[in-house]
Amino acid sequence: MPFYEIFIISVALAMDAFTIAVACGLCMPEVSKRQNFRLSFHFGLFQALMPLLGWLAGLTVKSMKDDSCDTYKDPTKGLSLVFLSVATSLDALAVGLSFSIMDYPIAFPCVMIGITALVLTSFGLWLGKSFAKASSYSHIAE
Repeated sequence: MPFYEIFIISVALAMDAFTIAVACGLCMPEVSKRQNFRLSFHFGLFQALMPLLGWLAGLTVKSMKDDSCDTYKDPTKGLSLVFLSVATSLDALAVGLSFSIMDYPIAFPCVMIGITALVLTSFGLWLGKSFAKASSYSHIAE
């Protein structure tokens, strides 16, 4: 993967840390160098370790590959479902933390985020399957 792609991913992943840092900065009367270092170091450390944990989780999912038919076991069941659900919701945890820091009510955002995720997940699954079907028929057009 080229450097610029990793950089773009890094920036995108750092945006939630940036958002929380802004919220913290808004709530703190003063920010010392020590506080800045502590927050920055820990956010950076966790952002660096989470991809490693995700990579290890990916090895678990990868090990579930059924070599006899070259397909993966159903990702909507068991540990695969749990790993994927947690992996896709870690940024929502950061949003909840931000809302708490800002004293923002959480009920409506939770419902809205949940419904939006449900709808977009359903659409994404359908779209992915549609692309897969289209690509399996692409040889006919040749």
